[in-house]
Amino acid sequence: MVIIAFLFGIFVRKIHPDHKSIRDIINTYIMYIGLPLMVLVSLSGIGPANIGWIILISILYNIISTAALFRIYERKKIKGKTKASVFLCSTYGNVGYLGIPYCIMFFGNIGASFAAIFTIITTLFHFSLGIMLSNSYLKNKKIAAKEMINPLSIGMIIALALSQLIITIPEIISSIAGLGIYLILFLIGLTTSISRPTKDYLSGIEGKFIISPLIMAILLFATGNLTAQYLPFMLLAIMPPAFTNTVISINYGFNKEYTSRFTSVTTIGMIIIFSIALMLI
Repeated sequence: MVIIAFLFGIFVRKIHPDHKSIRDIINTYIMYIGLPLMVLVSLSGIGPANIGWIILISILYNIISTAALFRIYERKKIKGKTKASVFLCSTYGNVGYLGIPYCIMFFGNIGASFAAIFTIITTLFHFSLGIMLSNSYLKNKKIAAKEMINPLSIGMIIALALSQLIITIPEIISSIAGLGIYLILFLIGLTTSISRPTKDYLSGIEGKFIISPLIMAILLFATGNLTAQYLPFMLLAIMPPAFTNTVISINYGFNKEYTSRFTSVTTIGMIIIFSIALMLI
């Protein structure tokens, strides 16, 4: 079904090149309905006593990785708009709609709780510090603090609160949340545009798939949590860029072409790698 959703997206792109309206509808569903519901389903029944370390490591990782990658890209010779996109793509991965399902596939229900909490924390950083620092690479800076209060962030917080109150999630809610996984793959096929890799792509790969997981490994080691129990964090650290980065790039004048293409290409690549890994396990 995952491959079919992706191929159907490519098919729709071919027969309907002007797909902006379709893309906008799917983005709206994913950001404001599907992802909060997936977080709710993943966290339901997880007691507060079980999430302390997960929250702490999630916060520390976002602070350290954001600061480190910002300084690294600040010194690289990349054009301002592209530099903002490279930083955004390298720092904030698709830990929700890809992270949650793959954590479940590799680690079971405990993986879902790791991914859901990590998604909430990352979303808050993404729409505040992430946008603010990305804008600092541009000459015409925009104040992005207001972005922290947005429907997605609010939905995440509500989902976290409800997850501690609701014991059993109705099946229909689980189905609605799961629909988003296939819509994400459809959206990848719909928006995929392959182009010749440039050194900017290499900078993005370096940040997202080398530096980010290295920071996570060092953090887990330093806190004494580099154990099998906390391996979901390592998987989350190598998730490809979040699709919301493209929306942010459009809204703030970053290099939307780079963001869209890098996100699509790396997402396809990681899905292939994850699929092979699951077959070998």
